[in-house]
Amino acid sequence: MPALNGEHHPQSTITDHAVLTIRATYKPGTVTMSALAERFDTTPQNVSSILKRRTRKTAETVAVTR
Repeated sequence: MPALNGEHHPQSTITDHAVLTIRATYKPGTVTMSALAERFDTTPQNVSSILKRRTRKTAETVAVTR
């Protein structure tokens, strides 16, 4: 049985598309981690981990529409 990673994991609270959007949108001094956390209904700590690639390392590359 394959491992459940990313948005397929039962405890996942954020989609791969949202992960890629967070990474594409974050701009230090302009868009804060707190603002992104509020936008995606998650915590600033989760956004930080996503940006530092501590979590969601394998989020697939998909077109990010703004």
